[in-house]
Amino acid sequence: MAEAAVSFVIQRLADSLDKLEFHTDVRREVERLQDELRRMRCFLRDADAKQDVDERVCNWVSDIRNVAYDAEDLIDTFTLKISPLKKKHFIRKYTSLVKEWKQRSKIAEGLAALRSRLQDISASRDTYGIQNIGEGTPTASETMRKLRRSSPRSEERDIIGLENDTAKLVEQLIQMGDRWRAVSIVGMGGIGKTTLGIKIYNHGAIRARFPSRAWIYVSQEFSARHILQRVIRQIASPRERLEALTDEELEDLVYENLRRKRYLIPGDENFTSLARCRRHPIYSDSHLSSLGFFSPHLRSLLFFRVVTRVRYRYFIGRNVYGFCELSNANFDYISRNFRLLRILELEGISCGRIPSTIGDLIHLSYLGLKETNIQVLPSTLGSLCNLQTLDIARNLHLRIVPNVIWNMRNLRHLYMCGQSGGFLRIDNLKHLQTLSGIDVSRWKQNNSAHLTSLRKLKMRGNLSLDTIAIFDSISALLQLRSLYLRAEGAEFPTLSQLGSLHSLVKLHLKGGITRLPSLQEFPPNLSQLTLEYTHLEQVSIEVLEKLPKLSIFRLKAKSYSKEELGISANGFPQLEFLEFNSLESLTELKIEASALPRLEIFQIVNCKELRMLPAEMKLMTSLHELVVQDMPRFFVHRLQGVDLQKVQHIPLIRYM
Repeated sequence: MAEAAVSFVIQRLADSLDKLEFHTDVRREVERLQDELRRMRCFLRDADAKQDVDERVCNWVSDIRNVAYDAEDLIDTFTLKISPLKKKHFIRKYTSLVKEWKQRSKIAEGLAALRSRLQDISASRDTYGIQNIGEGTPTASETMRKLRRSSPRSEERDIIGLENDTAKLVEQLIQMGDRWRAVSIVGMGGIGKTTLGIKIYNHGAIRARFPSRAWIYVSQEFSARHILQRVIRQIASPRERLEALTDEELEDLVYENLRRKRYLIPGDENFTSLARCRRHPIYSDSHLSSLGFFSPHLRSLLFFRVVTRVRYRYFIGRNVYGFCELSNANFDYISRNFRLLRILELEGISCGRIPSTIGDLIHLSYLGLKETNIQVLPSTLGSLCNLQTLDIARNLHLRIVPNVIWNMRNLRHLYMCGQSGGFLRIDNLKHLQTLSGIDVSRWKQNNSAHLTSLRKLKMRGNLSLDTIAIFDSISALLQLRSLYLRAEGAEFPTLSQLGSLHSLVKLHLKGGITRLPSLQEFPPNLSQLTLEYTHLEQVSIEVLEKLPKLSIFRLKAKSYSKEELGISANGFPQLEFLEFNSLESLTELKIEASALPRLEIFQIVNCKELRMLPAEMKLMTSLHELVVQDMPRFFVHRLQGVDLQKVQHIPLIRYM
């Protein structure tokens, strides 16, 4: 953990040398501090492996981490104070020059003091018995990590003395309501925290209470992406290649598999590691005024809790805060006192309006304003030049989005809610990877060929006006992998131009379709297809079942309009996941022999008129999971009775 923090700060210092105009003496101090941190990093891997069993080493590592964080804060504070002075470039006065000189003097002194602290810490290394990498046993830290690696399958059944603790925690977990809860098991190394956690995880009552469970072990070199992949593999049977998904797609997959469920996810190692972070007060439903007692160097939110919502979000960082509501005065308080804030998540909080002081938080990399009931965004939003994610989705009353987003040159992900009207430039955002919820009228205002990094696009509106221009602009997105189109005001026009999207693997269409593209007009590498409100008929299924690479297929509400749906012999040759969801008209499903030869998961959700499953189900030997959710009682009773022989070969059948 400390090694990762120091590496991050070294990179931040390198970035500051490239971006900021340091005088020679300040630049020299930055480079000296970089060198000192690089030298310290050599010892940190060995120290990280020892700190859980030696409090002295833990303190030594903590001292280094604090110096690294203080160095980052020093650079950020300098940037914050020097930026207003730079804006006076054309009318620079003598007082501005004096102020700038004072700030440069302060940062030089601060950097020198930090380097001196590091040298003192380094001198104490021998006291703590910390080796350089390469000295002593070459694989000592690797051996330590392997010995510490936990697994819920490694329960030591002969260990006694944990019965009372196990019973207490099991009872506490079972009696909890359905809101999100965190329970910590803390103590010195070697007293049995992991063993206790494994006993609880495998307890019969816990297994019954939490149908979705995942055990996460996190090493010192953990990554959020690795954690998400491990969770998904334990709570779901993903059809996608997880390595090919973006971080956002992984997060969506976790959310989709955990929403509306009780779940238990014990984390071994990394949650206790958070206790070694220097600033992480934990709040639950706290009042904003209590923040006044703490350092203004608030960095990022670890966990933001919205009590009135079912869905919760969390962020791994240095601090944990939760609020229930946010007034303009409170927002001004944040802007004034926490100028170094990196992540601000306000999803579900009724804000009314966002004050202009939001523009003072120039270090923000993430701003979440989803479902905040805002009506107007201030033009000062354009000052957030370091922003990488802006989420203003699900704000149905949002009337004004100022044309300032183009100033956010580092923006990677932009989530909107289909607002139309007014010019909005985004085509200069070279790093933009996700554009969600943009109205087609605003899309047409931009030159999509300049969005060279765009991988995910969600667009809505009337696609029948300027059809050729719209689809030509989509075809210009050479890196596009995921496309969602929602037709409003009219049905979909011809979709034949989608065939030029050679990188597209995921397609979601919502709206009426008069004519489905021919087999040759579909994207050649399409592997995931979701349809809603398309009102397709059997002839369309006969086209879709021939798509050569389709592995995931979802038919959702009103996507199919006929009573009978048939799948031909050898139909859907590569399909591994199939979902029928809210098909109101469907009464009979016919599957010919040798159809769906690779199908592994079949989900049937809320198809109220479907009478039964076909007899050919028993020939589908690759099927290992059948999900029956929100189906009529007569359907479930039949499946568990006279039709049991059709599905009894399936290893897992879930009724929900």
